[in-house]
Amino acid sequence: MSCVLRKLSEISDVAVVSGSAFETLREQLLLDNADNQSIFRFIFAENGVDGYHLGEPLGSLSMRDFLGPKRMDDLLDFLDGCMIKLALPVERGPFMECRKALINISLLGRSATEQERQKFIQNDTEKHLRDLFVRALSPMLTELSLRYEIILSIPS
Repeated sequence: MSCVLRKLSEISDVAVVSGSAFETLREQLLLDNADNQSIFRFIFAENGVDGYHLGEPLGSLSMRDFLGPKRMDDLLDFLDGCMIKLALPVERGPFMECRKALINISLLGRSATEQERQKFIQNDTEKHLRDLFVRALSPMLTELSLRYEIILSIPS
């Protein structure tokens, strides 16, 4: 694959976008190797929030920077409160993962078994748990100029 990318980089700029941190990408793409450094003209880490051009930082902005510490803490407290109020059939943490540019929320929890996931899907279909969560959350997200995405399937 690196041969194909190297040839492509001779005729066009090549970029990589990833949800991973830059240091993780550095290891995964073997960027300590000078040959590999020349392939990627641009690297966008942390879902595009951290940009690099030829290995030099372009700039960065986190949710905490965007919102400010108080509003970020208020949002996290609000998310916790909303999740506590839902009557969930199964709870297997972790439920919230705060990254630089996003908050990944799983009402079920990321440690659930396949059987527990199926039970959650059935319960969600009957009680619309995700819809209730989003309805409670939407006004605050709008006020903070944030948006949400709902994943329709729950990956194992």
